[in-house]
Amino acid sequence: MIVTLYVFQFISCFLSPSLILCLFDIMQVLSLIRICFQALAILMEYVNKDDSNIRIGAILGLGIAYAGSQKDELRVQLSAILGDPQATLEVLVFTAVALGLVFVGSCNEEIAQSIIFFLMERSEAELAEPIIRLLPVALG
Repeated sequence: MIVTLYVFQFISCFLSPSLILCLFDIMQVLSLIRICFQALAILMEYVNKDDSNIRIGAILGLGIAYAGSQKDELRVQLSAILGDPQATLEVLVFTAVALGLVFVGSCNEEIAQSIIFFLMERSEAELAEPIIRLLPVALG
């Protein structure tokens, strides 16, 4: 997604009357790309921490930073969390939301199935929790 923005910005440079302003826009897009790569490196350290609030923040940060990117590395990492029996319900739900963000618009059947299986494996007590209502949001 960001690379597409970069290419679009680069092409529009040649159509723009102000080449200097356009080059400045390209520099901003490149800094966004650099920030996204830094986000992966920084946030991956906190995805498996013991404190659930830190985990949720890191997981949602990855989901937001890579929304629509369909990054396979994140699919592997986040799917592993989704299958973790030790994780709290909140961590699992926000992991599903982050997976939905990363793969938004891709119609990825594997992601949809993992979220549906996660929902089917919940007990009646867990299904009564209000946070479970975010799972359909994760599906899109």
